[in-house]
Amino acid sequence: MRPGYYGIAVILALLSAAVMGQTRPAGQNDADAKPGVGPMRVEHLKGFSYIYVSRQATLKTIGQVFSVEVPKLLAALKTGEIQLRGGLIAVYHGMTADRNQKFDVDIGFPVDEGAMAPEGYQLVPLNAADCATVLFSGHMAEIGQAYQQLYSRLYARGLQPAPETREYYLYVEDYDSPNNVVLVAVVLK
Repeated sequence: MRPGYYGIAVILALLSAAVMGQTRPAGQNDADAKPGVGPMRVEHLKGFSYIYVSRQATLKTIGQVFSVEVPKLLAALKTGEIQLRGGLIAVYHGMTADRNQKFDVDIGFPVDEGAMAPEGYQLVPLNAADCATVLFSGHMAEIGQAYQQLYSRLYARGLQPAPETREYYLYVEDYDSPNNVVLVAVVLK
């Protein structure tokens, strides 16, 4: 297997679960599936080359946007023999807690320096940033808890968020799995 295959497999599993309505494996029940949010950390996240597609969404439609765009992006990257250097990363611009508010989302992957973006996609450096971060584990439908806790904690420390947040998908079994792990990062001013 070439590097990056695992990240593709994870995202495909996530998408198939979201599209097909797959549930947790037998033996797991809701009592075992409480989401977890780790402590907040302030850290400097390095920049890298990022191939992505930008779309407009709301919190109500974001799942549909991912289920359409990620398979297309993966297919385009596969034909270009581009080396992925990590899992899926979503960058949200201007997202709020209002479920009907439109915002822009960039959906993409870190790639080798000098990669060529397939037609219809953009290649940019995703800039390094100082971020307030938490690790979230649980059902993807519960990721809002990570945002609530993260914003409460950063405001309590007097930190000022920029209008950009990022989600680094570190481990995903399927949409409903209590074992999913996502780094939620709020870029700081």
